[in-house]
Amino acid sequence: MPTLTFGSDFLVSVTVTYSIDERVSNAAFGQTSIDLAAPGRETITTTLDDRYNDNFGGTSAACPHVSGAVALLYSLPCTELEELALTNPPAAALLMRDALLKNVFPIASLKGRTVTEGRVDVFESMKYLHAWCIGNETDRASEQVKDVYLGQRGLVRLFPNPVSTLLTVDFSAIDFGNEATFQVFNMLGQEVQLAKKGIAKPFEEQQVTFDITDWPAGIYVINIVDKSQKISQTFYKL
Repeated sequence: MPTLTFGSDFLVSVTVTYSIDERVSNAAFGQTSIDLAAPGRETITTTLDDRYNDNFGGTSAACPHVSGAVALLYSLPCTELEELALTNPPAAALLMRDALLKNVFPIASLKGRTVTEGRVDVFESMKYLHAWCIGNETDRASEQVKDVYLGQRGLVRLFPNPVSTLLTVDFSAIDFGNEATFQVFNMLGQEVQLAKKGIAKPFEEQQVTFDITDWPAGIYVINIVDKSQKISQTFYKL
């Protein structure tokens, strides 16, 4: 039968899946009362006498998976997140909730049976927080914070544009350790800037700056190449 819960922005309710990503048949469900699922059958843990227990299950296993994910997310090396947790704990808690619930792994057997219709996905939740950490206030307020990733939206920001002296490129990569290559061409297809490398550092703002003070006025194209694709954007030199 559906599970009934009380409403709270700080409550995350969990049901149970097992190793093949299916909902356990007798596990709780509710389209508005159960938020997401986590592994809770055929899971392995340790016992008090340092042995393995491969029969740990139910929500007694699923809920610790989610609470452990929250603890791991809080440990990410992000100054802004640390400051938020210290100065505004409720806002930090809601950010963790969003990181979990907006980034689940979809599961067919949960469709119509939970709020998110998915299972906790720690890696995607980490990517969400990474994007939050490197994003600006507009990114964070947009409901699409993961769009700051290079692989999902293209360049984060290219400014100022038009530009006369220093051009700054904010960029990111679709995962945490990518290197990006930057090339600049004029409208004749001539490369006017030796390729630069930019390293995507986890949870930090990523920028590359070009001094174009002595370049002729005109239109230029910058290519950003990471391990999976090339993205181009135009800027104007005054």
